[in-house]
Amino acid sequence: YALMFGKRHLIAAAGGIKARTFTGGLDASIETNAWNVTGVDVTKAAFDDFLEEALRWGDAGTYFGSGQKFFLCSSKWISKINSFVNNQLQYETLDKQIGFRAMKYVSAHGDLMLLRSPLLDAFHSDRAYVIDVNHIDYVTLRKRDTRLLSGREENDRDGEAYEFFTDCGLQVQQEFAHSKVFGLGLS
Repeated sequence: YALMFGKRHLIAAAGGIKARTFTGGLDASIETNAWNVTGVDVTKAAFDDFLEEALRWGDAGTYFGSGQKFFLCSSKWISKINSFVNNQLQYETLDKQIGFRAMKYVSAHGDLMLLRSPLLDAFHSDRAYVIDVNHIDYVTLRKRDTRLLSGREENDRDGEAYEFFTDCGLQVQQEFAHSKVFGLGLS
């Protein structure tokens, strides 16, 4: 959730407590190419107009690169897109070893690989993100990637407790290579 919706923030050091930092997520990192569809009837023509800009820039953009990006979305968005392309979305295998598949939407401006996100289904089904994977990285702070810590139980607990600890975030490079849409189904 933090990688998607975290907000950059700093709580300054005070009273012997070290400063605490919070990572910014993907949603907060994309500001330029944002399309609010609240109260808008999303049609094929309107969606293709959005994709004209969303698929233009970055290494996977049509201007310089392959013209294929990923659309991280909720089931609501897949249903909406499928409705205006007359059920022509088809699964395409991206990795045969692990069986990783995505739906492919072909537009005049490039290809969009639709990936359903259970996180978006659960918390923000009105949102979706066009991502250029060439310009986004998973990064850790001072090599403090996720690890399992033992001995995290309270003194009065009869048993063991563990904690996953991580200092990580997303590094979104070339912000204009990514886009977001939000407000689907809201009025």
